[in-house]
Amino acid sequence: MFISFVIAIYNEQETIRELYRRLKNVIIEQGYNCEIIFINDGSSDNSLNILKDLLRHGEDIIIIEMSNNFGQIAAFSAGFTQAKGDLIVTLDADLQNFPEDVPLLIEKINEGYSLVGGIRKARRDTLRRKIVGNIANYLNFVLTKVKVQDIGCSIKAYRRHIVEGLRSPAGIIKFNAVAAFSLTKDVIEIPVRHANRAFGKSKWNFLSMFQHNLDIWISSHNVIPRLIVAIGTAGFFYGFVMYLLFFTGVFKVSNAMSAGGAILFYAFIILLLGIIAEVCIKILKEFRGTLLYNIKKVWTKDNVC
Repeated sequence: MFISFVIAIYNEQETIRELYRRLKNVIIEQGYNCEIIFINDGSSDNSLNILKDLLRHGEDIIIIEMSNNFGQIAAFSAGFTQAKGDLIVTLDADLQNFPEDVPLLIEKINEGYSLVGGIRKARRDTLRRKIVGNIANYLNFVLTKVKVQDIGCSIKAYRRHIVEGLRSPAGIIKFNAVAAFSLTKDVIEIPVRHANRAFGKSKWNFLSMFQHNLDIWISSHNVIPRLIVAIGTAGFFYGFVMYLLFFTGVFKVSNAMSAGGAILFYAFIILLLGIIAEVCIKILKEFRGTLLYNIKKVWTKDNVC
């Protein structure tokens, strides 16, 4: 079995060499036949030069250099498109995932599973990130009906037919972990270790996590209509109850409350219109076969200077 390791890099200059060393040790110990693909997602630090230096020293890796920072979904999508493996394994570059846990995933693949995901035990993140992550897992289940315990854990293993199932009619592979989980019943999640972040700060904030999950929902085209209907229904019942209480004399509505309600209502309308517009744009791009990212260059040991 040929394995493709796909690793997204964004400003991780401090961890790249250690990550590669530990992953290479696992590969040698287990005797894996594999390729390692690093996607440099528009890093502004020295990440790309460190990756190219590995190539210059004879390391057999592939570097996909993105022309800008397009985000994790785009980076993994580029890596999946490049990958030649019968099995694709994804990892974070910040060393919060343990490369030494990869054999646990592959052991489950060898038992017959098509997709193996990690569940971060003793998760070493801030309370805010844990709360947001739990909310995201719950919303993903409510909106997609696909149960994933830890969608944010990057260490996962996908058989080739799962990756091909993510390919659009235009021939584009777009990474979407939730969609991947929906493609097979032969799926399992297993506990994996999770380390404290040793260097730098997390690249994730509330806005980037919202955008990441919005991309997942947009890729699952039936999710956004559900979301809009849910928000619209909640707004309808809120308005109905408010008017009922007003007309029955339970309470009087002040001008300030009326203005606040109107602002809230129109804010919801603008939010929904923005989501609908983004859905339409992304669906149109997929229909036309337009990539959601741009690759500047693919580096190998044959073309690195």
